[in-house]
Amino acid sequence: MGMKASIASWAVLGGGLLIAAAAYLYDLDSIHIPKIGDEVRYVQITRLTAASGALLPLRAEGGIDNTKPPLLFWQGIASTAWGRHWGLWRLRFPIVVYTGLVALLVGWLAARLSADPRTGALAALIYLGSFSTFQHGRPFLTNAPETFFLFAPLVLLLLGEFTWATVVLAGVSLGLASLYKSFLLVVPIGAACAAILWQRHRWRLGTMLRADGVKLVTMGGIGVAIFSLWFLVDPHPERVLAQYVLGENLGKFSGGGYLPGLISGTYPLWRIWLGDFLNMGVYALPLLGLLWVSFRPARRDPRPTEEGRLAPAERELWLYVLAFLIVYSVPRQRQENYLLPTVAALSVLLALRWQQLPMVLVRGALVLVIIGQGLLLRIMLGIPKAIPAVGYASWKVVTAASLLGAALVALTRAGRTRLFLPVAAVGALLTLGIGLSPFNRPFDPAVGGPGLGALAGRTIWFPSTFNRRYERYRFLLPGSEIASYDGRRPSEGMRALAEGKLTAIAYELGEPLPEGHRIYGELLDLRTRLPAADIRAIVLESRFDKLFYRLVVLERSTASWMLPARRE
Repeated sequence: MGMKASIASWAVLGGGLLIAAAAYLYDLDSIHIPKIGDEVRYVQITRLTAASGALLPLRAEGGIDNTKPPLLFWQGIASTAWGRHWGLWRLRFPIVVYTGLVALLVGWLAARLSADPRTGALAALIYLGSFSTFQHGRPFLTNAPETFFLFAPLVLLLLGEFTWATVVLAGVSLGLASLYKSFLLVVPIGAACAAILWQRHRWRLGTMLRADGVKLVTMGGIGVAIFSLWFLVDPHPERVLAQYVLGENLGKFSGGGYLPGLISGTYPLWRIWLGDFLNMGVYALPLLGLLWVSFRPARRDPRPTEEGRLAPAERELWLYVLAFLIVYSVPRQRQENYLLPTVAALSVLLALRWQQLPMVLVRGALVLVIIGQGLLLRIMLGIPKAIPAVGYASWKVVTAASLLGAALVALTRAGRTRLFLPVAAVGALLTLGIGLSPFNRPFDPAVGGPGLGALAGRTIWFPSTFNRRYERYRFLLPGSEIASYDGRRPSEGMRALAEGKLTAIAYELGEPLPEGHRIYGELLDLRTRLPAADIRAIVLESRFDKLFYRLVVLERSTASWMLPARRE
């Protein structure tokens, strides 16, 4: 490759990494970033554990809550200075750092294996552009630390021999992963390392066990020993055993109907085996191409000089992926997020084979990015028309339009499509963050109302439909106490209102507010889990009002008042 082409490729990759950094840091303190519902539960445990003045036991509003090992919560306590600087940005920023560290590991490994730093930058960019990384690598969740501490042993093994130094480092890394997520993580990593060592010994099991069996057991033992420190320092180890070990972990193996559950139900076997196609987001099509170029019959030629044959490191990366797939096929609960550490390995594999992937699949992935960005831009332009109170700064619209335009140009220039796809992928993530940005704002005070200052120190009852979702409103109304009622039953909110409690009620846009009540403020809140009819109305009819509802804080104010009717 010529000097000019090299400079141009570095410029594209470097620009992509800057866009990725912007996407991951932009609006990091918003309650509306892409995430899963577990975050608010972990946030609550961190807040109440910090408020207790002790690191253990872990606490939540229902009492002691050992939903996860303590390391994530201790991290949150440290980043917020024991809750004195409480905020989502402080809770989430260390998670972004972990995600960046994984991207560095991915890039370093790919660069070492390919002897080309540009391949390393490409691998890091692919990892950061995968939607699962964006969804789990920014919120206050365990997945980014787990991925870092589970991928690090693989990097150590791929770049060196399985020495006792490697055993100790990998064991400590595995122990830290266990203190973030689960002691059962020793199983997929142990299986992956055993498979890699087995094939290094030419599939002679006895030879592998004699040479490395003790080291494998030691590595797992170090990990379990570090995890076991939780039992030694927790004042209620019996609750850790009951709630976490028996309930949270081993409970996923219990229950009847195991064989029917392999092909039907919520967690069928195919869900885990197709999980990485969901995890990789727009890279699902290139991943399909990777399987083709890696495992078509020509790749099985054992001659080391055969062009395109799987290199030893590639085989070991695939064994790592396969070990996770097999191990996580066993529990009754099979979720694609269990495979998140394999996204790092697949990002390296994709980068190593990037130039060999079928162009039609690369172009198809870019088309998916363009469709997504176009829909986001359409929503950004349509929301202010549907809801005049909501608007976007001109630079946000220009940025989103420019990213879309660059992707369209790359699609028409065959020489740029392959290199530009990872940049377009992180650009789409930045566009998503920009599109959600107007809704990261506090409650608007009601005109002529008593003002939001009157809410300080008072308890407000919020609707909550899942996993302590109400906890997030604490960040929008600091100084107020937040309680919850079942948001799936509007009558419960009406009952709280009738009892004279400060209550947040969800109203449709345009729905009149009740008379005889004090209105303190309201917030345009995004709906989640939209029904199919609403999604069709948004996409086909530009009914962007379907995306939101009004969350109004009010209370009974007069003796002569009328309770508004609410449908269940």
